[in-house]
Amino acid sequence: MQRIVAAPITRVADVARRATGTRDWSVRTAVESGAETRVLAEALNDLLAVIELREAELCAHGQNLEQLVAVRTHDLEDTNARLRVSMEEAQQAVVARIARALAPGGYL
Repeated sequence: MQRIVAAPITRVADVARRATGTRDWSVRTAVESGAETRVLAEALNDLLAVIELREAELCAHGQNLEQLVAVRTHDLEDTNARLRVSMEEAQQAVVARIARALAPGGYL
């Protein structure tokens, strides 16, 4: 009698251990005919389905964030390059004005 009850519960537990050990949330356990073990197996399968869905959502969000970071990084690099050019042009203008001012008969 104990073996009849324990075997289905052990199979459900084995699937739970396999899923958590491998992080493979797509595994499912067989739903057997006993009312108690059927409820347990269905609950585990529902839980694994939710975890699998959440894992897929997290993966998609992670990929989206990576793309967003790449776009923002590119935008910042572009802005920094334009700022460097503007600074160099401003420095050259200041140097030219100083050179004109220091030249004989120079002006600012």
